[in-house]
Amino acid sequence: MHSIAEVVLDSPARRLSLDGRDLDLTAVEFEILARLVQSAGVVVGRERLVAEVFERQLNPEDRALDVHIS
Repeated sequence: MHSIAEVVLDSPARRLSLDGRDLDLTAVEFEILARLVQSAGVVVGRERLVAEVFERQLNPEDRALDVHIS
């Protein structure tokens, strides 16, 4: 289990909570947040996120990551 401030990530249970409230996330949203929480304090580049979450190389016109983050 990882936690940063009020965010708690329980990877085995695939749960993320904020201020003690579970957040309702899609699988992709969970994966993005999990990567960011697990890398707290380290800059995670777009290329790495796309490679790890979508399992493909970043294409300059690819906006999938932007859509899920927004």
